[in-house]
Amino acid sequence: MSTMPSTYALLFVQFLVIVAVLGKGCRICEQEYLSLFPALAISYYANLKGLKVELGSDRLFGIALDVYIPLEQVAIQVNTDSEKIDILKEHLCKQRGIKLIKLPMKPNEAEPEYAQRIKAAFQSVHIFISSDTEEDVRIIRKIFKNWRNSR
Repeated sequence: MSTMPSTYALLFVQFLVIVAVLGKGCRICEQEYLSLFPALAISYYANLKGLKVELGSDRLFGIALDVYIPLEQVAIQVNTDSEKIDILKEHLCKQRGIKLIKLPMKPNEAEPEYAQRIKAAFQSVHIFISSDTEEDVRIIRKIFKNWRNSR
């Protein structure tokens, strides 16, 4: 029996070191986190201002809005729909006096940059958030990890 570690064992140790350094975990978990980050971040910032958020609600139109903040009459679309659905949502929101903000996360956009765009979107409807964006992202990631681990 050889005392020399196998190539696979060395690769696994290197992988663990990289994961520890990056702090991001497995690729599947990271993809799940990034897919949920827009809604998590919007909810986080709304909560800082004491605003109730509805995620994926279809109660207004029978068509789901990604994020709706009833008190402010603001809907935020973070996912892209078909052109027809987008036009319908725009029309229905306009009809009901709801401001619709389209805010999809750009490919390869880092969380702090996207979080900053969320804060700017809130500011566009006179909701001002002054916080450390980098720290916000760390908190949001921690919230996600706690939620993920509790499942």
